[in-house]
Amino acid sequence: MMWTIFSEHGTANRTYQGPRDQLEQNVRAGETWQSGNWLGHYLQNFEPHKIPDQPSDHHRWNEQAREWQDPRSDAEKRRAMLADLGRIRWGAETAGITLSGGARVATTRESQAQLTSIIMAHDMGLASGAVPFKRGDGFADLSVTQLRTMARAVVAHVQACFAAEKQVAAEIEAAANPEKIDIQARFDAVLSDLT
Repeated sequence: MMWTIFSEHGTANRTYQGPRDQLEQNVRAGETWQSGNWLGHYLQNFEPHKIPDQPSDHHRWNEQAREWQDPRSDAEKRRAMLADLGRIRWGAETAGITLSGGARVATTRESQAQLTSIIMAHDMGLASGAVPFKRGDGFADLSVTQLRTMARAVVAHVQACFAAEKQVAAEIEAAANPEKIDIQARFDAVLSDLT
């Protein structure tokens, strides 16, 4: 028969398979047992209850409190949240945009630099006329006016991403309980308001 051995605080920490009369030889002081495989559970009033899913890799199960707890300091949590926020902003910044006419434009750092370079080449007299340009929806011959319009949209998008990051970062820094902030949802909401 399968037995689950629970710690003195009631959390299932190991199993024993064998006859009942030998079970007590495998149990330490303060431990209890139940028949069956109850790993991932804890005892409350002698009834097994499933341990909830671990909220993050940082959380540790506290047997006495019977809850997941994040042992990091508030400063460590804020630093981690700000790093996550930076990754979220980067993802939004470089995801591309759709112009009002439906054309997709890449907004990677390389694409931003390429667009700036083409406009500068026109301004310096190094290029003239329509420029073959590959957008997300394919090739198009674009005038410098069209390129400037595209560049304005890209710049506005990038600035909005950084402004959203700045606002959410300030909220994280000011929050009494920053871990209650859903960073992705908050960033998306702020960015939506800005665009």
